[in-house]
Amino acid sequence: MGPANFGQAAGRPAVDNTARFSKDAASECTGAGAAGAARKTSVSTSRFGILPILIATVAIGASLLLARPLFAQDGTNLVARGRYLVNNVAMCGECHSPKLKNQPDRDHWLQGAQLHFHPGQPVPWFATYAPAIAGLPAGWSQAQVAHFLQTGTTPGGVPPRAPMPAYRMDRADAEAVAAYLHSLRQ
Repeated sequence: MGPANFGQAAGRPAVDNTARFSKDAASECTGAGAAGAARKTSVSTSRFGILPILIATVAIGASLLLARPLFAQDGTNLVARGRYLVNNVAMCGECHSPKLKNQPDRDHWLQGAQLHFHPGQPVPWFATYAPAIAGLPAGWSQAQVAHFLQTGTTPGGVPPRAPMPAYRMDRADAEAVAAYLHSLRQ
């Protein structure tokens, strides 16, 4: 489809840009006769011909920019993302850190703690102690921690004991949390 049909494809009547220039008008404007009219017309239509290309280029560039993850997947930003998720979303320190004056003890952050709450009635499988997760839980790899956070089951296929939630994080979030916990090695 040429530039003259561009408007027609969008549901508008076709505009013939060459109709604006008669041989006489082109001669008056350019002093070049019909050749000047053709040159003038091609400049006019090429402007419209490039417009869709410019719009597409801007749209593709914007979509690539917006499609980039909030945090790059290099080690530093992955750990920062994991820190944010652990401290501000999952709130892991509420159970996995001991309390001082009803607040998590930052000197023993995520190093395990006796749970400060209990169910009103006995609940089977209710944990009374939250294990240390700083540096990764004992015997677990980063991949196993990420799998646990994605599936809600331990490497052996067992769900966590209450009150630990059976998280269903997406892969990127689970890997970020595992990277952050691993970065806390003692």
